[in-house]
Formats: sequence, C-alpha cells, structure tokens
Amino acid sequence: MAVWSKLAVLSVLAGLASTAIASAVDLSNIVEIDVRASDPCTKIAGVKWAAPADVWACYTSFPVNQTEKANIIEVVTKTLAFHTSVNYEFLAPLPFSLDVHEDVLGDLSRISKQSYNSDFDLHIDLSRTLKRLMDGHCVYINDCYDFLDAMIFAQHVQRRPYPYSAEFWEVWDAY
Repeated sequence: MAVWSKLAVLSVLAGLASTAIASAVDLSNIVEIDVRASDPCTKIAGVKWAAPADVWACYTSFPVNQTEKANIIEVVTKTLAFHTSVNYEFLAPLPFSLDVHEDVLGDLSRISKQSYNSDFDLHIDLSRTLKRLMDGHCVYINDCYDFLDAMIFAQHVQRRPYPYSAEFWEVWDAY
C-alpha cells in the first residue's frame, strides 16, 4: 500500500473515532453557546459606497469608554485657553456681544457628567460645543469619525489628505 493511501486510511479512521466519541458524549448540557449581535460595521467594510443609514449604524455601535471620555475632557479643558479666550467667548464685549455667548467650560462640565448612547454621540456633542465658539482657531476633530470629506466642488467623496503633503497639493491643484 502506498504511503498516501495509508495516510488516507488513518485519517478516515481518526475521523470515525472522533465522531463516535462525540456522539457518545452529550455536550448540550455542558457547552453554552454565546449568541452575539451581528456587527453593523461589517456591512460597510471594504465597500466604495455605503448608505448613510449603514454608516450611522456602524458609528453608533461603539459604547463610550468612560476612561477615554474623562481623559478627552481633561485634555480639552487644560488646552482650551491656548486656542481661545474662554472669558471672551462667554462675555464678549461690544460690538461682538450679540455673536458669542458660549460657556465652553460649563459645557465641558455638562459633557463629563452626561451619559451617551454611543461614542459617536459623545464626539458630536464635543464638536458642536466648540463650533458654537465661532472661532476658527479652536476646533475638535476626531479622526475616528472624520476621515472623509465631502468635496462639493469636486462632486465626490474622498479621503482627506494630510495638509501640506504632496497628496494634498495634488488634490488642491487638480481643482
């Protein structure tokens, strides 16, 4: 008998033996099957275009990590004075007194105490809070969610190139 046929016979016998053992032992009472919800991000993974509802479902599927949330709030609070004047934003003098009245430190305190349904909702609140300052020098961008830009003048969506990279200037010069 050839070596390959001996191996084939042995593998068949091993398979039969394992089947016999498995059928003799009832594992239904011992093994618990963990049923998990399907990952909504698998629907948009690897596709060139995805429905906005599918992207939203993926983005809102991540829970808030409380340690990361506290760290983000702490870092933003400590570095905010470098990017904007929190007193000016809260009590803007004339003629700007009608433009801005944002208590950004109060909002950051509110955000730190508030619970969110998803990590995405937390970052939307942080982004909108700083946008209310109407200060172009003070923005909050989370690259986990903000890596696509809609370029209206180009009529397509593309990955945002890093500023001052060769790719950035190629895209810029093309339009």
